[in-house]
Amino acid sequence: MPMTINTKKLFIAGAVAIFVVALFQIFFEIVVKQGAASETYSPQHDWVVSYKSGGFTYNGSSAVQKNNVVLQRGDSIFVQNELPPGHPLVVRFLTYHKLIEIYQDDIMLYSYGKSDFEKGTLVGSGYHYFYPMVCDTNCAVRFVFVESENDMPLYAPKFELLTPWEANSDFNATRFSSLVFGLFLVVFGALSATIGACASIYGASYFRLLMIGLLSFSLGLWTLCYTKLVQIFSMNLAFNTSLEYVSLLFSAIPFSFLLVRMRKGKILRWKWYVLIEINAIGILVFVALSTLHFMDIVHFSRTLWIFHVYVGLAVIALIACGAIYNRRMDMSGKIFAVGCFVFVGFAMLELVRYKINQTEMFGHILSDNSLLPMGTFFFVLLLMVSFIVHLSRLQSHKAERDLLANIAYLDSLTGLFNRAKCKQIFEVLDRGNSDYAIMSIDLNGLKYVNDNYGHGMGDALIKAFAQALKEAFEGIGTAIRLGGDEFITVVRSEHHAEMDQALAKMAKLQKKRGSELPVPLEVAYGIAFRHELADKHSAEKRNGRFESEYVYDLADERMYAMKSEMKSNLVRK
Repeated sequence: MPMTINTKKLFIAGAVAIFVVALFQIFFEIVVKQGAASETYSPQHDWVVSYKSGGFTYNGSSAVQKNNVVLQRGDSIFVQNELPPGHPLVVRFLTYHKLIEIYQDDIMLYSYGKSDFEKGTLVGSGYHYFYPMVCDTNCAVRFVFVESENDMPLYAPKFELLTPWEANSDFNATRFSSLVFGLFLVVFGALSATIGACASIYGASYFRLLMIGLLSFSLGLWTLCYTKLVQIFSMNLAFNTSLEYVSLLFSAIPFSFLLVRMRKGKILRWKWYVLIEINAIGILVFVALSTLHFMDIVHFSRTLWIFHVYVGLAVIALIACGAIYNRRMDMSGKIFAVGCFVFVGFAMLELVRYKINQTEMFGHILSDNSLLPMGTFFFVLLLMVSFIVHLSRLQSHKAERDLLANIAYLDSLTGLFNRAKCKQIFEVLDRGNSDYAIMSIDLNGLKYVNDNYGHGMGDALIKAFAQALKEAFEGIGTAIRLGGDEFITVVRSEHHAEMDQALAKMAKLQKKRGSELPVPLEVAYGIAFRHELADKHSAEKRNGRFESEYVYDLADERMYAMKSEMKSNLVRK
């Protein structure tokens, strides 16, 4: 029976998956509580920020970004405060493309990015850990942030004062869920891409799995870089930052290839060509921006808006073309659309979270953990479910086609192969050079049974012998009914030695099944082998006939010879 997709079971499976993810999230929260810093400190005063045209103060519990203050390359901002005395501390903070110098009592204790800044190469983004000297009294610290890119908004980071022995564990624990999601996407993507690449050689449908794998891998890398968890593995902030942008820009390529593959033949031709153009533009954007970045002409941070514009216009075009969703989509397409909407929903929530966290009034309310890793996980998960449903439909259609093909080649009365299949088998035999045997069989007494007991009993006679023939030659040869009372069996050379045993078994089955019929179950047969043919019969087509037909003729002659020698009354009736 062909496979069918049970929508109810599919939704139940989805609900179970969400429940399992929720359990994991509860586990993540327990881990966070165990690994998060148990003791934090606060500076003596608010942090004081000064720059060339003004200044302000903030408490440092959340980052502050002032979009109305635009900095150019080389502009500096100064952030200072007094640290509590008598405790060994670590100051953890996140910066974006900044040269950093940190002074304690006018002594520089920490520096980052100076050589990259002077060479004009990328100054990376990431978390920094500053270990100030322990003071008996209040320690004055001053952070100097020098902007390395042009036209950047003023950004004052969030400062976290932690104990040295909890700084790293707190970082990992508070981002544990993002770490798990990111690593899962990377590993899952690598495995899926590898399997999809290998399987695509055998079936074009697996190209879809390859694209899902590449998309998962790139989004997993981006997740680890975006959340700065990549610093667990690499402290080269410039490399990490470049990897973050490259993986983000690259992710649009497998996604658009995936859409092109999924929508081929399912939308109007001109709309499909629009998808190809969107894909080509995405590749062009990726290559152009990457070239500008790695040649240190213009870095990604200044050209990212081009990618955002491309994505925005592409989404509008995809929705307008019905490539993301339309009412005529099958279940696979609808699940894919849900995945896209889920990802967009999480992206919008992440944007809201990010904007709120930049405000001093509400920044301390929401977690610093990004929502995008979970959204990306659900997105890739739904893409994979969509692919599985797609494969299920392909298998269902294949099963239906195979069933129809088998019906076309099966005898409706006996279930044996029919004359059309026999012709196909003969063509295959004539393309090879191997030896084979053909047994021509004629059922005795069929006309007598039809005339005296009715055609129903005649059909019973045919079916009884067909079952005996099929069972006797099971695994040895192919049983075929040509029509009426004519049967043949084709036996490959490797089973020639088993033919006598099969014939003996057929005779026993004839006797057994014939006991239930009004006449004995009798047949005449003749066997011929390919190697018996004379040289005049070549393997090529000759006078409209093939070599296998000559083998069959020889077997048929021997069958009639056997029939003429039989003393059964059925032969003469």
